[in-house]
Amino acid sequence: MFSYVAIWAAYQFRFDAVLYQRGQFFIANRGVESPWSESLIALCRTHFVLPKAWIFGVEDAYRDMQRTAYLNGEISKTGFWMYFPVAFIAKTPVPTLLLIVITVGHMIFVRPKQSGALILLAPAIIFFLLAVWSKLNVGLRHIIPVYPFLFVLIGGTIGTIWKSGLRPARLSLIFVGFWLISSTLWVYPNYLAYFNEIVGGAPRGHKILVDSSLDWGQDLKELKKWMTQNRVKKIQFAYFGTADPAYYKIDAVYLPGSVFVSDRPLTDVAATPPYLAISETHLAGLYLDHPDRYAKFRDQIPLAIIGNSIRIYQINE
Repeated sequence: MFSYVAIWAAYQFRFDAVLYQRGQFFIANRGVESPWSESLIALCRTHFVLPKAWIFGVEDAYRDMQRTAYLNGEISKTGFWMYFPVAFIAKTPVPTLLLIVITVGHMIFVRPKQSGALILLAPAIIFFLLAVWSKLNVGLRHIIPVYPFLFVLIGGTIGTIWKSGLRPARLSLIFVGFWLISSTLWVYPNYLAYFNEIVGGAPRGHKILVDSSLDWGQDLKELKKWMTQNRVKKIQFAYFGTADPAYYKIDAVYLPGSVFVSDRPLTDVAATPPYLAISETHLAGLYLDHPDRYAKFRDQIPLAIIGNSIRIYQINE
């Protein structure tokens, strides 16, 4: 009930997606392939069960539940069931993984009848399994709601262990805490590109995941800094991200795959300095019409790596 009221409150208790424009929400005219979802949406619209924007936002997400995904160097048009287990293990700090294992072991062997812990663990497991079932493999961000439940559980376990007064146990917790702090400082400021020691750290992250788990245009500022330091006024750029490179005054010839700037006119490539920047997502071939378009650069040593999400090459063509 609280969640239901919270949804309405988020939309200011208004059914229409656009104020004073009933029936003008264009997405409402889009059909759905599933009969049951079509019936459910029709029911919600007829009886004002939920806000229209929320209804069609869910419907739009349902449409996109199967999309091209990248995992461990492979691309699948329907996603991988192992995507989120691998993403969780690869992008969660090792100290946190250890504490999760200790917490689960504590629940099983020390306090097996602790109902409060089960209440916290159950939502995390259910949400995680639903994410695995959905195969909507676009980034670790889709299972972020799992972490708060786990953190509360870990906090309870840490408190219990600390209160036990055992010196080895306390020293172990201090060691794990410093490990977590040091790994956080080590990756600064490239937090999005973080990968733990199990998979080889951030430099090897692109071999496991790309897209929003690694590369979302977050390193444009650093790219501009590199261009300034190396007196590169213009660059060829296969860009993947949500930010506009022009905001950072990056002058570039945008290559195929740069969907966020595809409406800009192409300039003379011959007049461009022989430098090429490629976002890791495009280098992996994800979302490209030809996945191997930039394949020849994958095994080449880049001139520079910007924030582990953009690689720069010096080229002769």
